[in-house]
Amino acid sequence: MNNRKFTVGSLIPNQQTAEPVTVAWQTQQPPKKQLKTSIRLLQNGQTFHVKRFKGNLLEAALKQNQALQFKCRKGTCGVCTVKVIEGASLLSLPNEQEQKKLKQSLTEGYRLACQAVIY
Repeated sequence: MNNRKFTVGSLIPNQQTAEPVTVAWQTQQPPKKQLKTSIRLLQNGQTFHVKRFKGNLLEAALKQNQALQFKCRKGTCGVCTVKVIEGASLLSLPNEQEQKKLKQSLTEGYRLACQAVIY
């Protein structure tokens, strides 16, 4: 059996080489994306920074001593409505209660803090 090594260009007529061609591989990895670790919110003109925490947005904010306004915790009153400025990718998709209460405001970044679950 013929143990001929195939190299770059070895199958193209008149471009056969006896020396194997070496390819320099990139050893440095591309920089990793920084994972978001907090969510920036706006409620009644006040900005809040809520760190990533398991549970809903309202629970996380309250455990971090953030003074978000709320009332029913069921998604019916709308008092806990916030506008998500940064970190929306850390939140669940709007549930049925949010869709019913906020309607078109969802497309503008508004969420119910008591219903939005942090991943």
